[in-house]
Amino acid sequence: TQRISLVGGITTSDAITGTIICAMGHETAGGKFEVEEWSYCGLPAQLNAQISGPIDDDRYVAIISGISLGHPSFDPMPLQLFVDLITGQLGSLKDQSFYSKVVRLIIAGDSLSKNTRDSASAKQAKYLSNKVKAASISAAQELDDILTQLVSCVNVDVMPGQFDPASFSLPQQPLHRCIFPQAAQYTSFQSVTNPYEADLDGITFLGTSGQNIQNIRQYTRLNSGAVIAEITLHSRHIAPTCPDTLGCYPYIDEDPFILRDCPHVYFCGNQKRFETKLVEGDQGQKTLVVCVPKFFDSHQVVLVNLKDLSCFPVSFATLLAPSAGGEAGNLDYTPEEDSGGEEEGEELPDVNVTPDGDDDME
Repeated sequence: TQRISLVGGITTSDAITGTIICAMGHETAGGKFEVEEWSYCGLPAQLNAQISGPIDDDRYVAIISGISLGHPSFDPMPLQLFVDLITGQLGSLKDQSFYSKVVRLIIAGDSLSKNTRDSASAKQAKYLSNKVKAASISAAQELDDILTQLVSCVNVDVMPGQFDPASFSLPQQPLHRCIFPQAAQYTSFQSVTNPYEADLDGITFLGTSGQNIQNIRQYTRLNSGAVIAEITLHSRHIAPTCPDTLGCYPYIDEDPFILRDCPHVYFCGNQKRFETKLVEGDQGQKTLVVCVPKFFDSHQVVLVNLKDLSCFPVSFATLLAPSAGGEAGNLDYTPEEDSGGEEEGEELPDVNVTPDGDDDME
């Protein structure tokens, strides 16, 4: 191997360590390589690249991340509104008809807050903390109660995140089922890995809880989660900074983060804001990149339509819970301008929910 400095038509501050590129140029008199053109590997081959009509009706996959249960400032109202809409206990007949089309819910990590990890107690003697109840216990019980409501009506996949009680190194193993004594009794409940891949009605979903995107953002000038996710697709590696700056399990003969097949939907949880982008390859590959914002900050859930891969966020900001912009309002169901993938003239249901006085909104 050989190390050589790259100059010219490449911005090293935007380059991601661990990615493989092809560079064309020439060596200068000073021993540096003058780059004229460069490129990534490109998208891998995609099975069933042309999605054609096995799904005639609208079917939605809901993706939520960054609930952050156990945070001192956590407001349960937006989350309970979402749960009640999914379970059909809230909203008009039109709303209930729409949300009945949600066939799966993916929780993309950080269901528990960073505050549930008490590092100070870990440094104390056991006899000083043996009667102290860990904050993660009550937060996990609350999460189990919420999941029990959801799994009674829809399939739920729970991914571990950075602050969840799971292994630190990627790929993170599924959260143990003993954490969910109630929800785990349902066959519709599934604790999955991070990263997570699933085939839903012929549509391949691949997603992470966001650690790979956040780590790249820390060491480059790249800020857009959708742009970073697109680069990982073109480089065919979803976590190129492992193990340099992102912890991962040591593999010898294989790399589980290499993309061998191009997914139809690639989502990343716990992002700063909602973003989406349609990435196309030279051989007709099409991948919908979705950045799922933290629910704790944005009160937004992302819906992906399996019929046409349209994607939009749904905001659950309430009068008691200000939205990310600081403005309070009723439940809002308006796709953002950059949501993309929606058919022109498509009519979305109006959602303006006011809970009854006798509803239980804990």
